[in-house]
Amino acid sequence: MGNLLVPRLLRGGALTMAVLILAGCAAIGGPDRLEPLRLNQAAMDAYQAENWPLALNLHRELAASGSASARGWYRLANLEARDGDLDAALLAYRRSLEIDPDLAEARHNLGMVHLRIGADALREARPQMRRRGAGAASDGYMVCLLAEIVEAVDLSEACGQLASP
Repeated sequence: MGNLLVPRLLRGGALTMAVLILAGCAAIGGPDRLEPLRLNQAAMDAYQAENWPLALNLHRELAASGSASARGWYRLANLEARDGDLDAALLAYRRSLEIDPDLAEARHNLGMVHLRIGADALREARPQMRRRGAGAASDGYMVCLLAEIVEAVDLSEACGQLASP
């Protein structure tokens, strides 16, 4: 009886192993594995074709799927900024940099979005600052800060060390 049990277990085990191998092979090349690749390609194609609404939707879908690369997040951030959603752009640039801290374009554009947000706040505050008599000092500080950012040596020298207003 013991001799009959071993061949049955081997046959059952072999059948189970065969089913698992076939299932694994099917999953590797199955549509679920290819879908993120297709989605990524479609998103890149729409971006390169400057079809901004489609590119934005596809990049959002790619990010939501968890399949976006650092460049995918970077493109999504660019699209969000282009669409005017600066908060979403900030988040996407940061996610891009979490994946690839050396992605200089993402770091640059993150700074640009911060500048845009800052410029909006400064424009909004300017009338009140002028009414309080602080407009000229604030404007001078901004000129010096901008000169330092763009590395305009002649203006930076004229401004000296930046001091907070």
